[in-house]
Parts: sequence; structure tokens; C-alpha cells
Amino acid sequence: MLWVPGCGSNRIPIAGSYYLEKFPENGLFYLRKRGDDSVGGVFDGHVLQIGANECVVVAYVRRLYRGDPDGWYVLQVPRAKVFGPLSASEVQTICRVHDITCEPVERFYEEKKSLR
Repeated sequence: MLWVPGCGSNRIPIAGSYYLEKFPENGLFYLRKRGDDSVGGVFDGHVLQIGANECVVVAYVRRLYRGDPDGWYVLQVPRAKVFGPLSASEVQTICRVHDITCEPVERFYEEKKSLR
């Protein structure tokens, strides 16, 4: 039997071809797209807070490269476009318009995992 890190029950679907993955080696969460094996995922960093619907994923991200700013980033799912970092007021507006509530990624992950 071959064990592959990051596969199986460590993934939960988010929207479209995107999923949230928890890496057991370090306990960190990454938003990833099916077929893309980039190290930092869609946001090039690990997710600390997240909210999502079928159109938009909003996340507070700690970027891998320390020269890149940590902060709030938005993925427009249908267009596969990432924007950010965004100000708190921009994030509030996006969340209100899309009826999204952001929460700590651990809670989000456990809630979605329990629904599977």
C-alpha cells in the first residue's frame, strides 16, 4: 500500500474544481485546484481564515514568500482570478454582497468535513 501525503480525507471540496487541503505533516491548510500541484496552492500560502460560496472564496492568507504581503485575498471561482491583498472594508463588502461569513479555517474544515 502506497501512502501519499495530502490525499484522501484531508481534502474537502469548496467550489468548482477547488478544494481545501489539510497537510498532516504541518497541520496547515491550502486552497488548491484539481490538477495544480504548486506548493502554496491558489493563494501561494496557507489559509488562516476562510469563507466561500460557489462563486467566491475569501481567505486570510499567510504567504509562503515573506516578501509577499499576508492578508485577505479573493478567488473569483468562475474566472479563476485571485485578487488581493484587500482592505478590511473591501473584504466586508465582498462578504456582504456574496452572503459569505469568514471563520477560522480549522472550524470551516471540520464543519464541511462532517457534512460529507
